[in-house]
Amino acid sequence: MIVLSAPVGLAAIAVARTAALHRRIRTTGTTGVTARQQWSFWAGLVALFAAAGLAVSPLGADRPMTTHMLQFVLVALAGAPLLMISLPEWWVRRRVATLRLYRLARRSSTPWFAGLVANVMILATHLPWTVSVLPAGATGSFVLVVTWMIGGALLWLPVWSPFTEHRVPTASLRCAYLVGAAGLTPLVPGELLMSGRVPVLGLDATGAASGAAAIADQHVAGALLHLVAVPLVWAVIAAIRVSAVRAGRLTATSRRAHPSSAPEAAPMRRWVDPTH
Repeated sequence: MIVLSAPVGLAAIAVARTAALHRRIRTTGTTGVTARQQWSFWAGLVALFAAAGLAVSPLGADRPMTTHMLQFVLVALAGAPLLMISLPEWWVRRRVATLRLYRLARRSSTPWFAGLVANVMILATHLPWTVSVLPAGATGSFVLVVTWMIGGALLWLPVWSPFTEHRVPTASLRCAYLVGAAGLTPLVPGELLMSGRVPVLGLDATGAASGAAAIADQHVAGALLHLVAVPLVWAVIAAIRVSAVRAGRLTATSRRAHPSSAPEAAPMRRWVDPTH
């Protein structure tokens, strides 16, 4: 059921976004959305659709633990951050002001809070009971996906929050946060799965995963965390560093080209909490 409803839900999200952008064009003459936000939105939807499709694929039946980890990577480490990047700032500010959630948004973007809560939520989805019971039914699968979406959004919020004033201020600090919050933590469950000799899904009532096949399955799942999830996070860290270096070089070049003009300080963006 959840797989059949996934295309409908994703299509509804796309239609709602398109309608909101058209209303924005009618009132302001522009969408207020960059090309980067546009491709991030569609790439995020593709990642979520692929995660839903894995549940009914042959891989889902033969390699349940591997499928579980692939879905986690697609939802928490790809779909959630891509959709977050795609959110127009004007739209988020309007919704947060209407719902009076600015304080919650600010707290959720605090690095220690976001990193701690996100890792607790994500690690909870990899516990033996969670992996054995929740994916067996449509409701449990839905709970897993929602947990990954919320946990993934929290994980990336200090880096790519729609509120620019809530983001970690410098590239070095953003990289340091990602190293601590996401660059190393997947190694723990990955190592446990790769070194395990007792199948996590050995008590599955359907008997789909048992014995040597189940152990091999969870070894592959652990390897995915090591070889896909961790490198993906470190690739983002490297991209942030490269972007910061390029920006610094452009600034230095501009100053050399115009030595007489003193650099102007960027205007401070302030946001007044509408709940006050």
